[in-house]
This record gives sequence, C-alpha cells and structure tokens, in this order.
Amino acid sequence: SQSAVSLQIGKLEAAVGHRLLVRGPGGLRPTAAGERLLPYVRHAADAVEAVTHALTADTPRLLRLGLPDEYADGTLTDVLARFTRAHPQTSLEVTCGRSALLEPLVLAGELDLALVLADEVRTAGEQLAEDPTLWLQSAAPEGPPDEGTLPIAVFDQECSWRRWALEALESHGIDYRIVFSSGSAAAIRAAIRSG
Repeated sequence: SQSAVSLQIGKLEAAVGHRLLVRGPGGLRPTAAGERLLPYVRHAADAVEAVTHALTADTPRLLRLGLPDEYADGTLTDVLARFTRAHPQTSLEVTCGRSALLEPLVLAGELDLALVLADEVRTAGEQLAEDPTLWLQSAAPEGPPDEGTLPIAVFDQECSWRRWALEALESHGIDYRIVFSSGSAAAIRAAIRSG
C-alpha cells in the first residue's frame, strides 16, 4: 500500500539522514541525495533478488511419496503429469503399499509424504478427499452365476476394502467364496474383468 511504502521511505530517510524524494508537479522525484543513493539501492535490490532466487529456485530435489497400490494404477498418472510440469527439477521416488505399512515409513522419515486410507493408520493427518467404495461386477461374457455362491476377488491381506466387502456380504446374508486374492490392485482388476 502507499502508506506502507511511505513509511519505509521515511525510515530509510531517517537512517541516511537526508531527504531522498520530493513531490513535484509530475509526482515523486529523487533529491540530489536520492540520485546519489539510487545505484546502491539498485545494487542492493539485485542482491536481494539473487539471494531469494538462490534459496527458492527449483534446484534438483527428491520427493519420497507413499501411496496404496490401488491408487497407483489410475490416480497417479494424472498427478505425476501435473507434478512434473510444475516441478521439473524434482525427482519422485514412489513407494506403493498398504496404508498401515506406509505410516511407519513416514514416521521414520523414510517417506516425505504418504497418501493413506484414514481408517488404516493411527496418526492423524489432513483429509484430502473422500473415495467412494463401489462394487464391481464382472463384464466377462460368462459373468458370475446368477444364483448361489458369489465368487469374489479381494486383496490378499487385511485392509479396509477387504474388510468392508466381507462385512457387507455377511451382514446381507450373501454367500460368497473368495476365488481370487492378490496384493496387486491391477491383478484384482484383471480378475474382475476376466470374470
């Protein structure tokens, strides 16, 4: 604001003991002392800009990111494209795994950031999004049987998605049989697509 600039100029004038600017018909103009000070001001401004640039420049860095495998196959593609455009000098090291396995890596300083499922970790973090859980049915020509035991594909280890699915089936009295399990989200998607 103009008042802040005027205050700073007043402080500078008090520090050097000379009036530096005068108001004239065309606006502000430097006094003789202001003219003598101007090259030093420009030099100081250039030095401040150089220091600021040196401390904030996008120098090569490494960002260590953790995320569940199920997000790596879809969400990660768009995020990586936007991130690399915005930070071309930053390298990414991505660790995929269950949220419960990523949390200790963040706490130990082995990851800078992890995107995790909130109900699988103990440490509070910042909620970035809500991800709706959906049932996927095979699109294969044969498809699952219309009646009887429902064949399902789930993660091979305890996770919230597996737990939610099994609890939902059991609470609705739906008979199911695990016909495919894997730790890979891509493999589970492939199993569902294949029927």
